[in-house]
Amino acid sequence: MAQPVRFNVGASAKADEWGMGSQSLPFGLRRRRSAAAAALAHHLTIADLGRTPSMPLLLERTSDAAKPVQVDLIDWTQAMSMVDDWDDLASRALDRNVFVEPAFAASAAQHFPEAHRPMFLIVRDPRPGALPNRLIGLCPVHVPKRGRRAIAKTWRAPQMALGIPLLDKTLGFEALELIHRWIAAVWPQVGAILFASVPTATETARLIQSHAASRKLQYQTFDAHHRAVLHGGDSRELIESHLPQKRRKELRRQRHRLEDKGTLAYVSAREPEAVRDAIERFLSLEAQGWKGERRTALLCDPSLATFTRTMTRLLAHKGRCWVDSLEIDGQPIAMGIVLFADDRAYFWKVAYDESLAALSPGVHFTLDLSHRLASEAGIKLIDSCAIPDHPMINRLWPDRMPIADLLVGTQSDGASFQAIVSRELIRRRAREFAKQLWYRLRGRKAS
Repeated sequence: MAQPVRFNVGASAKADEWGMGSQSLPFGLRRRRSAAAAALAHHLTIADLGRTPSMPLLLERTSDAAKPVQVDLIDWTQAMSMVDDWDDLASRALDRNVFVEPAFAASAAQHFPEAHRPMFLIVRDPRPGALPNRLIGLCPVHVPKRGRRAIAKTWRAPQMALGIPLLDKTLGFEALELIHRWIAAVWPQVGAILFASVPTATETARLIQSHAASRKLQYQTFDAHHRAVLHGGDSRELIESHLPQKRRKELRRQRHRLEDKGTLAYVSAREPEAVRDAIERFLSLEAQGWKGERRTALLCDPSLATFTRTMTRLLAHKGRCWVDSLEIDGQPIAMGIVLFADDRAYFWKVAYDESLAALSPGVHFTLDLSHRLASEAGIKLIDSCAIPDHPMINRLWPDRMPIADLLVGTQSDGASFQAIVSRELIRRRAREFAKQLWYRLRGRKAS
């Protein structure tokens, strides 16, 4: 049986089966859909679009002749049959995004409730002589609702830190062009495409802007913010210089207090069996804290727990998932799940023992993890996956990555696009107001 890698504190630092028989379980009663709507979403294929005007989620389309044959809209069961081609596209994408790769996105689509599953818009290589299933673009999307000036939105579930689509390095522009032509033919009432949570300094973001400019399409950003990141290399001095002297002194005192309680050790589970066992410990630790009390812990929802087990198992078999922990006498006091894609690491989840909150076990774990990831060969960037202005990670990591939602018009009608922008602004303000009201009613500060 594989064992986790153990470190003394202060020391230097292939694909599995997908479980196709698993049944997705509901997040909760408030997120259920009717059986009819669930069946519609499950069996929807490209051939179904627009044939029944009464379908509430679909839009009429124009003639098949106008639809690019290289583009298809498929469900998760069809996407599962092309995992190898999907992985191949991910390996040559302009920007890797672990959250839109098969292990994560297909697992989420399989295990999430019907109402929260995406469809997958895929683009095949249009060049003569290209391999039949060679992909140059893939983007999980929500099927837009009926109505004037509808928006086609890329899928970004709450568990996804990034929504950036996969676009081929050399044919990404062509992929975007085919997507726009397909939307014009199949969803003619769609007035804009919303790419959610895209790092604006990436090649993909620049390509989306360049394509919009070349076609004279309107362009707008929403919810622009900065997220804490850490670059690879010697991080210890960088992080310490970012912390006030008083805070560094307090952290040293807390560290000594933790060491007084027993043998403090850093443990890294990297092999598939070790990751599987560590995931169960993480789920249990997270559920024991405030997330468990508020029923937002992964273990509180069978769908999320099953998805997490499946996704981490698949990535661990490719060496792309670690579950690290800070332990006292073999008992974890803080744990984190880290995902990898090429030269990027994603600090996806963290949990800690809240009975030791006065000694900041989560902060000490994050510092240890930061130093190990930053010194890991080949890692250039560590994404915190955190919300804007996160009170813990922003104080530790000095670097930032700009992120925004990108809205691109599908037509040259400027007045129509501005109406879409206005409506989207109203929707987001209403959502934020409702969120703040909810926190006030619960007597908690929004975070």
